[in-house]
Amino acid sequence: MVYPKLVRQFYANLRMIDGALHSYVKRVHMVLNSETISAALGYTDEGPRVYMNDKWDDHVGMTYKQILFHICANMSGLDGTVPTHKALGPTNSLLHHIITLILTPQSGSHNRVTVSDSLIIFALVTSTPISFAYLMIRHMWDCVRSTKKANLPYGMFLTCIFEYYKVDLTNESVENKTSMIKGGGAVKGTKSKKPMPMDSDLESQFESSKATKSSRKILTEFSNMSTLMIQFHKAARKLASDNERAWSRCKERVDMMLKNLEKDLGAGSEENAADSDYNLSDD
Repeated sequence: MVYPKLVRQFYANLRMIDGALHSYVKRVHMVLNSETISAALGYTDEGPRVYMNDKWDDHVGMTYKQILFHICANMSGLDGTVPTHKALGPTNSLLHHIITLILTPQSGSHNRVTVSDSLIIFALVTSTPISFAYLMIRHMWDCVRSTKKANLPYGMFLTCIFEYYKVDLTNESVENKTSMIKGGGAVKGTKSKKPMPMDSDLESQFESSKATKSSRKILTEFSNMSTLMIQFHKAARKLASDNERAWSRCKERVDMMLKNLEKDLGAGSEENAADSDYNLSDD
């Protein structure tokens, strides 16, 4: 679950102090570093702290160019430029798509393979540990500094951070999605113009929600009742049709018997009329 208002408030108050992120949400001070992120997300953070243009040869033992030759299936025509996902091959291209959606969420086109993307792909295919907490911190800081209407990443991860610091999540609007949240101007140094909801507003929303649920329940029961009535009506029409056919056959047989009786009586033969066998029991 994602809490968009709290995510915007978190990024609006974001500060970088001594390599760690500091922010306030509902007057709760939060510090994001390797220890707090790994504790909130439930994993052990290990490996070198590298990101983008950091010196990889000092931390990873390989240069950026060597890593490109390791992860790219097609280096022809690259000529030192930033590669695209087509140069990675099918498997690494799929990894790059997952990275740009989850690990380092990016807005716009996902075709370009950044320096950070190359490092993460190399770490995945070679099982080389790198510090994801450091990647997360640097990516969050770069996103919030890039533009006043930046996409704010890690909405679901920040929910774990809020729960870790015991931020009150009661009566907060919730979204269930993995996409990034639009900043909408709520970046550091600015204040949101939208007022916080009052208690009376929350009570009216609660009452409106109860009325909606009650109306939905009544309409559902009425729909079920209508379905039963339609079924009863169809059964009654079928029974009436069967009865109508039975009485029609009975009437036809009685009319035929009356005609035969009148015919015999008209011939003046009372004896033949008395001896005539009319099988009335069958009908």
